[in-house]
Amino acid sequence: MSKKDYSKQVQQYIELVGGSVNISSLTHCVTRLRFAIKDKSLVKMDEIKKVEGTMGCQWAGEQFQIIIGGHVSDVYDAMCDTLGIDKKPSVEAILGEEKKSFKDKLLGTLSGIFLPAMPLIIGGGMIKAFCMMFLSLGLVNPASGMFTLMMAIGDAPFKFMPLVLGYSTAKQFKMNPMLGMGIGAALMYNSIQGVDIDLFGFTVNATYEGTILPIIFVVIFGSYVERFARKISPKLLSSFLIPVITFVVTVPIGFALIGPVFNAVAQGICDGIMWLYSNTPVVAASILGAFWQILVVFGMHSVFSSIAVMQLTSGTGTPILAMIFPAFFAQAMTVWAICLKTKSEKLRSVSMSAGISALLGVTEPAIYSVTLPRMKYFIISCIGTMCGAIVMALTGTLRYSLGGLGFFCIPTFFGEGVSVTSVLISIAISLVAAGLVSFVLTFITYKDAEADLENE
Repeated sequence: MSKKDYSKQVQQYIELVGGSVNISSLTHCVTRLRFAIKDKSLVKMDEIKKVEGTMGCQWAGEQFQIIIGGHVSDVYDAMCDTLGIDKKPSVEAILGEEKKSFKDKLLGTLSGIFLPAMPLIIGGGMIKAFCMMFLSLGLVNPASGMFTLMMAIGDAPFKFMPLVLGYSTAKQFKMNPMLGMGIGAALMYNSIQGVDIDLFGFTVNATYEGTILPIIFVVIFGSYVERFARKISPKLLSSFLIPVITFVVTVPIGFALIGPVFNAVAQGICDGIMWLYSNTPVVAASILGAFWQILVVFGMHSVFSSIAVMQLTSGTGTPILAMIFPAFFAQAMTVWAICLKTKSEKLRSVSMSAGISALLGVTEPAIYSVTLPRMKYFIISCIGTMCGAIVMALTGTLRYSLGGLGFFCIPTFFGEGVSVTSVLISIAISLVAAGLVSFVLTFITYKDAEADLENE
């Protein structure tokens, strides 16, 4: 099957954002093209929305986003080819640094650090999830060589996360990424994990395997050490002086001072979330469930996703990913209720396909093509998500790995010692709650807007 030609779509985008000279940088996430634009006044949003294959577009601070959907990487590749730019640009360039607000800088930094690690986390997470599911069902022998190997594959990305984040954090802060990875490797060296080490006049006992915050902040510190080393090192000796100075200064201070502080911060964040979840599960679920899709629309969900990944790499389950799980079904049921009620053939067709896409975990077509332009029904989908999230919280259901979308992420709920039956019952009740509330409220309240009927 031949690959679809996106050249026409790409050329239209380039022209409507003000031409190639108006694009400072370009990258993409799972469903969106993300532009740094020089002159915002040249961007023709209304016309971009009409380009075939476009689900919507928006500004997120100084970043311009075009919502494409699941084939965004193909459109991105085609645009890179047309513009003649590298298909793996540095993420830190996505927004003009001098124009970015603190929120934009924070979200951009988080994306730059965590996005490169996502294939490892998702791949390893899904393998481990299936291993746990098959083990719980008694379908595999835990002593077998293949099961042992598969578990090693699933665990490896989480155990060695400091290596990965050392590399991506270094790139984000314009440091030699190999030095960042070297710092991560040093911090998690086997013989110094969880043992007493005398440093700077006091005893340090720290563990960095599978941690996130310590390596990020140690490498950030290391980036400044490297810059200092570059300034003081003679060019003739810089090839070995820079890495030596960077390692000798960064690793001991990071291991003894920076790392323990951020280990404590990370533990405090996770403990705080689990305390709120354990003591007031309905409040936690209501807030996160009701506002999750709003956070996604504004691109602010990465903060919570980062915390969830932090919990997963520490070896514990996360309630965050469990409580947002019903969102895909709430969107699907909302747009299918619209599909049944609308008299517009065009809206019916769009709603049907968007509902199918939502079941597979890609909710952007439902959000940007159907519910968000009809705000009442977007709010209804948020209410449905909240109801499903409350069920997940009340049943104490957690997710133990990251991977899959929609129904395909169900295996990620199976952890060691978790009952498959109880998890499936919780998931079923949660989806019924989210889907039923969304469908019924939409079906009862939906009325076609004049614009929908006029566009027939």
